[in-house]
Formats: sequence, structure tokens, C-alpha cells
Amino acid sequence: FTTYSTLIRSKDMKKAFTMAETLITLGIVGIVAAITIPGLIHYFKIKELEVRFKAMDSKIQQALKSMSDELELDDFNKFISYEACGTSGPGACDDTIFKQINDSFLSKFKISHSCTSTECLPNYRKPQYYITDFAGNKKIGYSFENAYGANWWGNKNFGTHVLLDGTMITSMCFMHHGDYDSVAFTFDTNGMEKGPNRYGYDIFIWTAERTWYPLCTAKSTTFSEYNGRGCYKYAKKNQDPDKKKANYWSSLKL
Repeated sequence: FTTYSTLIRSKDMKKAFTMAETLITLGIVGIVAAITIPGLIHYFKIKELEVRFKAMDSKIQQALKSMSDELELDDFNKFISYEACGTSGPGACDDTIFKQINDSFLSKFKISHSCTSTECLPNYRKPQYYITDFAGNKKIGYSFENAYGANWWGNKNFGTHVLLDGTMITSMCFMHHGDYDSVAFTFDTNGMEKGPNRYGYDIFIWTAERTWYPLCTAKSTTFSEYNGRGCYKYAKKNQDPDKKKANYWSSLKL
């Protein structure tokens, strides 16, 4: 007669996987993981960039609103474009007025430390440093002050400011380009020392009303310091600059 314990052992043996079945299963799991994990990692990296952009943009909008109220500027864009610079060309802007605007604007942020000289900025001319335009074209030897536009047009109000949370914002740069009169500043959503240091990804240029040469395209094959100047508005609207019906953030590729 078959004992009860023998029956139990026989049932357990029927439930077990063979070595071959185990290896096949592990192989399938490995293949699925190899396919899905890189996509998930990319998704979360892009999502982090999007969240950081929105958080920084919210601070900027609040600062601009508070500054305009404080200085009683009903229409900041109009003030910059038509009243403050006159018609004498670059450098004709009233530095006294703009220093007041800059001081008010920057006072709305929690600043850890500021750089008023290019000497205190990390040096992009070293081989390990590079800047990348929106299309992914890299440029070694492109200085940080140029990357952030902090010394545009001999800006007398030059300054790069690191916030307590590690993000970065420059002082406002006031430009006179005829029909493109404007004010601009650059911000980095995760700081100067952390990548990807790429226009339209973590580096953005904010401009008032009008932008001179607002380029933002992933189709370029050569580096351009201008390819990224126009990305802020697309990122804010979440609209792909090359495919109007596609989303901005989901189209980014690291």
C-alpha cells in the first residue's frame, strides 16, 4: 500500500519547476527588463526635468508679478519694449531704472550666493565641461558666462545667482534691437554643476514679449548658441517645436 507521506511527496514533486523551465523563465524576465527598464529610467529623468522647470517657472512668475506691483509697472513688457531704452541703440537703456528693476526682481528669490564676475563661474573651457544646444550638439570650450547669457551686450547689471535649492538664475539683461527690444534672463533648473546643461532641458532663457532669433529645433546637426533661446515658451505650453501636435516633454531625448 502507498503511505500517506509518499502521496504527499509525489504531489509536491509534480508542482515543482524543472531546471530548464526555471532558466527559460529567468531568461524571459531578463529580456523584458532589458527592454523596459531603460525606457522607465528615461521617463523618470525627463519627468524630473519637467517638474523642476515648472517649479522654477512658478517662482519666476511670482517674482515678476511682485516686482511689477512693487514698482507700479502696469505692463512690464510694454515698459521694457517702448519706454525704457529709447531709440539710440544698444546701451541706451537707463541703467538706473534697470538696476532698480533688477534689485526688486532678485529680492523675491532666496539666494545662497551671487557671482558678479565671470571668474567665479565654472569654466566650460576645460575638457570635462561642455554645453549642449537643444538638438543635442555639444560645444567644448563654450564659457559659462556665454552659456547663461549673463554678459550679453556688455550688461552692466551682470550677475549669476545660486538659490538655496541649488537652482540658478541670472540678473536681467536689457537689450535694444529695434523691433526686438526686450529683457532676458537665463535660469538653470538644477544648477550649474549638474547636467545635462542643455538648452531646453535644464537651461532656459526667459524673454519679455519678443525674442531675438527664438530658435528651438531638434533637427539641427551643428551646434548653435541660439538653438534653445525660443524653447521656454514651448516648454511652458508643453508643445513640441517641430511637431505641433506632439508634447514637448515627452519628445525630449537624453
